[in-house]
Amino acid sequence: MAIFASVKKVFLVMILAQTAVSFRPNRFSAFYGLDYTHEDITKTAALKVVAKFLEENPEEGRAVTPGQLQNLDPLTASSIFSSYYGGPVSAKNFDDAIGDITKANADIDQHDLWTSSVHFNAEQFQTALTRLRNIRSTIIGTLQKADLTDLDVSAARINTGSYLHTLQDFYSNTNWVENNGAVIYEDLGMPDRPNPAVAPPLMNTCSSTDCPPGGPSGGPRTTCENNLIVPEGVLTSGYRSDQDVDKPSVDHAWLGKCSHGGSHDATRSLTATGGINKESLDRAESPHHFLHETAARAAINATEHFFYAAGSGLKDQVGVDVFRRFFNLASGTSLCIVMDDTGSMSNDIAAAKSVSIEIIQRAVANPFDKPYNYVLVPFNDPMSDAGPMTITRDSTVYTAAINALNAHGGGDCPELSMTGLELALQNTLPKSKIYLFTDADPKDSDKMPDVLSLLRQKKSTITFLLTGSCSRKRRDLHGRLKRAVSGNPYDVIAEESGGKVFDITKDEVAEVSEVIALEVNGAPVTVMIKSVSESGPRDHEIAVDDTLLEMVITLTGSTATPVFQLYTPRGATQVFGTADAQVVIETDRYKVLKLTSPAAGTWVLRLADSQGYDIEVTGKSVLDFSTEFLDPGTGFLIDGRPVAGSEYRLVVSGRGLENVGNVTSATLLDQSGAVLSRIYLHTSSGRGEPVYTATILPPSQPFRISVEGIDQRNNTFTRLLTTLIESQSFRLDLAAGNKDPLYPGGSSRVGFVLVNEGAEDTFQLTVSDDVGLVTGVSPTSVTLATGTNVTGYVTFSAATSVSPGTASTAILTAQGSSGSSTAPSNFITVPMTVSERIILVIDTSPPVCSITSVVGNCTAELQHPDVCADRAWSVQMSVTDSGLGLREVWADVSTGQVLTTDTFVSGLKDSEISANYSSTCCHPTMTVTVVDLAGYVDQCVVDFSIPTTEAPPTTPRVPTTAAVTTPQVPTTAAVTPAMSVTEHAVAMDVGMTVSEFNDEVKMGFKVTVASSVTSYCQRHVMEFTSCRQENHRRKRAIYDAVTFDSDNVVILEGYPTLSASPDRITVAFFVSNPNSSAEEHVPVPGSLLLMVMRHDRMEIEEALGWRTIYSIYTYGDDIPTVTSAGLESTKVTEGLDKQNDGPASYVLHIVIGVVVAVVAIVVIIVLVVTLRGVRQPSVIKPNFEDDWKVNVDPSTTGHVNRALKSADERMSWSAETQEIPMTETDSPTNW
Repeated sequence: MAIFASVKKVFLVMILAQTAVSFRPNRFSAFYGLDYTHEDITKTAALKVVAKFLEENPEEGRAVTPGQLQNLDPLTASSIFSSYYGGPVSAKNFDDAIGDITKANADIDQHDLWTSSVHFNAEQFQTALTRLRNIRSTIIGTLQKADLTDLDVSAARINTGSYLHTLQDFYSNTNWVENNGAVIYEDLGMPDRPNPAVAPPLMNTCSSTDCPPGGPSGGPRTTCENNLIVPEGVLTSGYRSDQDVDKPSVDHAWLGKCSHGGSHDATRSLTATGGINKESLDRAESPHHFLHETAARAAINATEHFFYAAGSGLKDQVGVDVFRRFFNLASGTSLCIVMDDTGSMSNDIAAAKSVSIEIIQRAVANPFDKPYNYVLVPFNDPMSDAGPMTITRDSTVYTAAINALNAHGGGDCPELSMTGLELALQNTLPKSKIYLFTDADPKDSDKMPDVLSLLRQKKSTITFLLTGSCSRKRRDLHGRLKRAVSGNPYDVIAEESGGKVFDITKDEVAEVSEVIALEVNGAPVTVMIKSVSESGPRDHEIAVDDTLLEMVITLTGSTATPVFQLYTPRGATQVFGTADAQVVIETDRYKVLKLTSPAAGTWVLRLADSQGYDIEVTGKSVLDFSTEFLDPGTGFLIDGRPVAGSEYRLVVSGRGLENVGNVTSATLLDQSGAVLSRIYLHTSSGRGEPVYTATILPPSQPFRISVEGIDQRNNTFTRLLTTLIESQSFRLDLAAGNKDPLYPGGSSRVGFVLVNEGAEDTFQLTVSDDVGLVTGVSPTSVTLATGTNVTGYVTFSAATSVSPGTASTAILTAQGSSGSSTAPSNFITVPMTVSERIILVIDTSPPVCSITSVVGNCTAELQHPDVCADRAWSVQMSVTDSGLGLREVWADVSTGQVLTTDTFVSGLKDSEISANYSSTCCHPTMTVTVVDLAGYVDQCVVDFSIPTTEAPPTTPRVPTTAAVTTPQVPTTAAVTPAMSVTEHAVAMDVGMTVSEFNDEVKMGFKVTVASSVTSYCQRHVMEFTSCRQENHRRKRAIYDAVTFDSDNVVILEGYPTLSASPDRITVAFFVSNPNSSAEEHVPVPGSLLLMVMRHDRMEIEEALGWRTIYSIYTYGDDIPTVTSAGLESTKVTEGLDKQNDGPASYVLHIVIGVVVAVVAIVVIIVLVVTLRGVRQPSVIKPNFEDDWKVNVDPSTTGHVNRALKSADERMSWSAETQEIPMTETDSPTNW
């Protein structure tokens, strides 16, 4: 068992690492405490939208001023409701509506992780956009139904969660934010809007230049800030391992498709390395972590836009009333009466009529206590004889429905009460109050598992008012408790839901029905539930806090009328019979007390006789809590019951937390209310309202959870969650993998896994749903030994008449032993939504733009401002598309530029059109973009522009050494440090003397440097303008690289000179661009030269006669010195003079050298041993000798993003220098 649990934990940790491919689902799966998650984004947007909606659309008789709700701080469901209603109204319905949406959003990551289009990954734009358009249409179509039901609204929320997940992923996973910041793409998901411009299949979209597989390291070369190379305005997205679309392989050394990135994306090691996701602030998980908050703001704005955009938003599409219903913006829960209307129930029906009228009258006087809606469910035998079910928000309709009830029919004693209860649970809001009137036992006890499964899902409270039974014997308290163990359905259901069973006579039913009116309020809470034996304690403390506006104490004696005293926090005996303290119900065994505005503090209830008691304390308060169990392995909340002894994370969420000083603990209580254990809560990191958590090992016996803390005035509060939790030794999980879609007229199945962690047992499996789409489960019975599991399937079928968007929430139940109602059971919800069948034609052929001729030229002289307007040039192009067809041809044009094309109709394919572009030399560049209906782009590009010929004047920083003298500016054309070119110079420290650097060595050095720069430019002419020939034309950005010779390598005057170390010299030099003149040098950027020198360090050392190059650095930086670690420091000891050249100094240098060598050898050994055990990225190590011959990949040319168009400037990072020889891994082509 322990081994099995350990294996499970390891497996779940592996799952957790892969539970998201965009924003994380919730705070518990977030990489970093302040990450925005899908839950944060959705809830933030929903709260902002609803605050604005309630200000603009107040209910009749309610006044709200502009900004009253939108400017609340904090902006929460509770603060919005408190301000809007102006009184104690629970926001749990609104909270639950948002919860339904956020859960459906998170379910995508849990159950549909591997479909790339669902997450806007792998450039699956056509499929992703179609998905959004279809779901949007389904949501709006569902909510526009004339006969809209609560099930329809629930289905729309589920579909909205799915829609928002993909919508929000767009901003995390594509490069939209890199191009547009937090500005949203308003056409996203809208029908009949063109696809955006997207990168075609053969276009390289990312570069490995500054983004290694591990993401940004924080160093100047590895920020991942400039790894995108798509043209501006063209969209791309990253590929992720283990999804349904593989990342394409490429031949280029460092250009390719983008990866998603992060530690669990294997494609991050494939060219182009790194990634572009913005899901987290954690740089190891999000290469573009620096844009996480911008992406989150865009996702929040886009979510708001979906809900509330003028004209196109959900509110305007479905109307104010439906929008209010969608978010559950009315107060209260469902008031549901389930009525046996057989022949013997006339007294009960009369009592129900009376109490319903009273509730409606109270709602008129106090609207805060008004139910959200009214539900009446009659049942009879057979059900065809029952009166019609009524669901309404109109109190007059409800009253008429109850008045229409009449006692009739029925023959044998047992009745179909479970069928009636099942209908009630299916048609009421979560956490509602349900009251069942009957005088008979259930005839349909076989439905009890379905009822219990629904009850666990809805978390409602069910109270039974029983005026008889088939045995015609009154049941006392002790008999009821015993039957709860033996399986009496009414007792089991009441016990699990936190409700009550009133065993009363027909004469008492009218009086006891008053309990319904008492429990119907706008903010119901439970403080305490206890069962006290005859020998149990007599004094019981009741914690009352400032937010508890009403307190109702229900006492049930086991044999007689309850006898008690109630003491206030001051110790005084509470007197009843006033408006603030009433005895509402008093029978031979029941007494119900109501106190209005009870004093805060500790009250004491003293039982004054020796009989057994049931005690329940409820009340009205906006401060309330809910609890969930979270699987620490997956980061998701569990569905079903926990497994006893397994480790979970208890998650405590609250409403009305603005009234809280601190939430301190959660107490586990057994069925009698006795303490099993107490755990202390910690505030979980994350955005939004506080959430409290603790590690928990659920006990094997049934338990409830009580949440404790202190309010703002240090009064203790207690809130009891009435649902009885029964841990099990087996569990149900949805199987990994994608489920097949369900279309009208089709079928589908969803896999599940039943895992037995207890003793060998035989399990019975049943399934039911609320809309009739589920058709069965397989297997229906299975025997499992300890530590084994079985995979099964739930099947669904939809008739052709079923509308797309219909959602089924099937409940799969597994029961052990004999399958009786008392057998151990567990359950899981299996969601399924009917989808519209769409035949999507995927375009894989991008358009083609080809330059057919170029007339004219723009030399440097012709680009001069005085003459450029008189010099014209033009380009003739042909454009075609063989896919879905052409959509548009465009270019950014200004004065003096003209683009003309043949007339064509959108969708033209397999036909060539002509385009002509003309301009003057004042505008020496052209980029014409062609877009097809799929969004694919191609470009024709011409660029006559020349590099800048003037550099800003700078003051050079000359290294401080004993041998350096202030250089004099010569009168000849020699280059001196005083000239601006020095900012692009590079210096290196070499292990040789000045005399050894003779003319022959100097020439070999210059030839090698020129060859290295030439070879580098041939490979990377795309990235660096300094590598391009001055006079060039390009079709689709094919440049000719410049060729450097030894004359272009210029050694600064005064160099070489002695270095700080006596056995070394410093050589400072720059490389002049061949396009420049001998009189006015235009240097290659120093950052580029520095990278080339480091890359080809070995070749340079060979040219110098294999003399060691100890460091290469930007000229003017402080000279590196040797530290104890064997690396260079950028600080030099001041006052260095020739005294350092003495014998003692040489000895010191030798000692330091030996220490450095030993340390270096040790470090190398450790690295070798470590790296041999590490799985290396699947990147082919480049052969640098052959690499020089690689030409620019033609398929990638012409697609350089604005992120790389100034690559020369971008690479002006301050290089760190090292004392150890550089290896191949320092090259950007092999991270």
